Amino acid sequence: MKKLLKKTIWIFLICFHFFQIGKVHSIVPYYFFPTIKNLQKQSLYIGKNAYQLLYFGQYEESINLAKLAVKINAKDEKLWLILAEAQIANKEYKKRIKFSK
Repeated sequence: MKKLLKKTIWIFLICFHFFQIGKVHSIVPYYFFPTIKNLQKQSLYIGKNAYQLLYFGQYEESINLAKLAVKINAKDEKLWLILAEAQIANKEYKKRIKFSK
């Protein structure tokens, strides 16, 4: 067993000596940066999920999802409507969301 290990180590050392690599390339990780169009699309899906939760009576979860959808896409009126319905169903009449830009 020791002889086999010594032979493999020597073979690798000899191979590395003769086959030297001039350049080493690094691996660059890939990051997905969503576009505005993707974020708007995802906010609509989140808003639909919030509305479904509201329909089934899960008010706390629906209001959290609706807040998230509105924070992602504050220009869509449908999302504001879903948020308002969730707040009314949760009896949060005087609470409001403050957005800082």
